[in-house]
Amino acid sequence: MTDSGSSLPPEFVSAHADVLTVVHMPVMIDGQIYAQDPANIDRELALALALGKPVKTSRPAPGQFSEVYTALAERGFHGVVSIHISGELSGTADAARLAAQDGPIPVEVIDSRTAGLAQGFLVMDTVEFLEREDDDAAQVPSSSSEISGPANGADSASDVGEKLEPSSAEIADPVEQIFQKIRTLCTTAVPTIDFAVPSLDQLRAGGRISVAASVLGSLLSVKPILHLVDGKLQVLERVRTTPKVFARLLELAIQEAERSEVPVRFGVQSFGSEELARQLARDLESHTKYPVIITSVTTVLAAHTGAGVLAICCAPER
Repeated sequence: MTDSGSSLPPEFVSAHADVLTVVHMPVMIDGQIYAQDPANIDRELALALALGKPVKTSRPAPGQFSEVYTALAERGFHGVVSIHISGELSGTADAARLAAQDGPIPVEVIDSRTAGLAQGFLVMDTVEFLEREDDDAAQVPSSSSEISGPANGADSASDVGEKLEPSSAEIADPVEQIFQKIRTLCTTAVPTIDFAVPSLDQLRAGGRISVAASVLGSLLSVKPILHLVDGKLQVLERVRTTPKVFARLLELAIQEAERSEVPVRFGVQSFGSEELARQLARDLESHTKYPVIITSVTTVLAAHTGAGVLAICCAPER
């Protein structure tokens, strides 16, 4: 399970819908609350931002998580992994923890300490890890004990459920063993994300960055490049023109890849700057053996970054 701050590619969500649940983070545009993302939400948000209308976001209610946890338990899952946007940016992980306290099955809530596709890569890696665990379990001789996953035959989950099987008598709690492996996965070689915004006004209005940083950016008429450090937004650099922003984002991503001891995967995100995103992806192709993911900055994030945001995520190979 995760939240819409993860910016997962829609095709990945669809392909793993039996084991992956995405809880939407509400967006309020000019007084109207969108608990789910309707088809025209991007246009509505872009228009509101252009006209200077108030745009706000909030965390999902604990009750939303409780409903999902209960539904997963009824489907036969034995545990839930809930990976969420940085607690420095949202109270979503706190809401998940509140719901988990009374959940019908064990729930491991993980504060990703990041956002966007950096969080999304952690979710995708978790899904694929658990699928490998299921494949390994399927190879175990039938004489071995097994704790099955969903009673209806669904496969293992990302932040959702799993087929879990203790491989030996010393494993007292196979669910906790899986949780421990995922905690390690989510805190080791965490993906990085750098992004450029037209201004810091929206981030300041939403309390995601200091007033001083916002005012300085406005006075200098620069396009800030930001990154996440231990879950907090920080201004990395200030660049004066769009071409220089593009070049610097690309340079930062390539440098990150060169520093990595393993091959990396790239993801590019945008909201209102789709052509630049496609060009960035083309320029990154020669620096990775993996396809470069292109996806939108989800509305809950774009509500704070403003239109014109451009981001690159760099994730080490697992």
